Amino acid sequence: MVYLVDGVKHRFGIRIHPANLMGDDTRGYKRQLNGCIALGERLGWIEGQRAVLLSSPAVRRFETLMAGKTFELKIEEIGG
Repeated sequence: MVYLVDGVKHRFGIRIHPANLMGDDTRGYKRQLNGCIALGERLGWIEGQRAVLLSSPAVRRFETLMAGKTFELKIEEIGG
């Protein structure tokens, strides 16, 4: 099961999937996301780059917990 985020203005194909790295590739960082959402169990480092760790198990647990149900995702900016 892959969760797809819809209803985002000017965006499509946003998925929740395993990934570890998200960096600015123009600055030499590796990235495995292009606007999607990665879940993980903790933060750490991979090859000298800050990373989300244990992403696959976190996504599997999320999918099991959600059992294919739809939900409303609300993203808020903290601070600022």
